[in-house]
Amino acid sequence: LNAGIFTITSTSDLDRSHEYSSFSFSCVDVNECAESEVCGEHSECVNRPGTYDCICEKGSICGDGFGVECVNRPGSYECRCKDGFDGDPKRGCSDINECEVGTQHCGTHAKCINTIGGYECECLPGFERITEGAGCTDIDECFLSMCHPAASCSNLVGSFSCSCPDGFVGDGMHCHGNIQLFICLFISEIVICHLLKVPTPPTKPRP
Repeated sequence: LNAGIFTITSTSDLDRSHEYSSFSFSCVDVNECAESEVCGEHSECVNRPGTYDCICEKGSICGDGFGVECVNRPGSYECRCKDGFDGDPKRGCSDINECEVGTQHCGTHAKCINTIGGYECECLPGFERITEGAGCTDIDECFLSMCHPAASCSNLVGSFSCSCPDGFVGDGMHCHGNIQLFICLFISEIVICHLLKVPTPPTKPRP
């Protein structure tokens, strides 16, 4: 309850040999609106018994609009942009593109994706996030046996390389024979050749 102004009235009645006195107390409401700058800018002060209200002027209502939040103050209020937004809260706040202004913290092996009021980090191909909130680490594709069983695998930063063994061709993930063997016989100036079996790549156990 707000402090008030006390008024005291006294009455005395003389009754023969003794005096009787009575006191009455009353509180008068304080008009806080009479004080200067009680409410914030673009607001009107409305006095209430024991208190007061601050009402936004027409066209200056703050509310909780897009990107704007209203912060209550003692006898006032404050309009401000939410985290991830910028601008004039009286007119409206716009999203901050953290990916463009450079306030993101995605790291060197991640891509920044702007969202409303924030941003997300997406690992680049060949990288993964082991724990939430941590950076992106290289994926060991060789450990995942991405190459052909007969091929040799070399792990690279953000990638990997597969090589087929000698005598075979392919992208390393698929290897097949490239050498065709013939046996030829010369009989009476006639050459007779026979195609031998095309070799298949050897297999090796996966780790």
